[in-house]
Amino acid sequence: MIRQAEMRDLADLEMLFLMLIRHLHKSGNNYFNKDHNELRNALMAYLCYVINDNNTLIMVNESGDGVVKAFIIGGLMQQPGFFEDRLACRAYWLYPLSIQARKLVSAFEEWGRSQGATVMVNDVLLGNRRGKAAMEHYGMQPMWAKMVKAL
Repeated sequence: MIRQAEMRDLADLEMLFLMLIRHLHKSGNNYFNKDHNELRNALMAYLCYVINDNNTLIMVNESGDGVVKAFIIGGLMQQPGFFEDRLACRAYWLYPLSIQARKLVSAFEEWGRSQGATVMVNDVLLGNRRGKAAMEHYGMQPMWAKMVKAL
C-alpha cells in the first residue's frame, strides 16, 4: 500500500536510507559523512524535519504486515519564469530501485500533477548507473550535470 509517511515509519525509513547510502557508496559516491554516528544523527534529524515539512513529501510503500519496503522523498520546485515548465515535482531520494519504486514514482507523479506540476525532476549521482538507468526507464532524460568542487 502506498501512503504518506508518518512518524511511526522513522525506524524503517532510517534503515532503508542507510541501505541507500551504502549502495551509493559502493557505486563510488563518497559524499556522505564518514562518521557513522554523525551520519545517523543527521539522517534522523533530516527525516524528522522532512516528515513534518509542508513543502516536502515522503511516500512509502508498505507491505501487508505494516513494514515500509520502499520510499520516495520529494517536493515541489518553483522554476524561474524563463523555463517552460514553471512548477516541477522534484524527487530527492528514492529507494530501492524495484517494482515498489515504480509504483512510488507513479504515485509521486500523480501527486505532482495534482499540485499543478508539469514536469518531474530527479538528481542522480553520476556513479549511480543503476539509478540513471531506472530514471530513464521511468521516462526521464538527462538534462544537465551538477558540478562540484571541494573548497
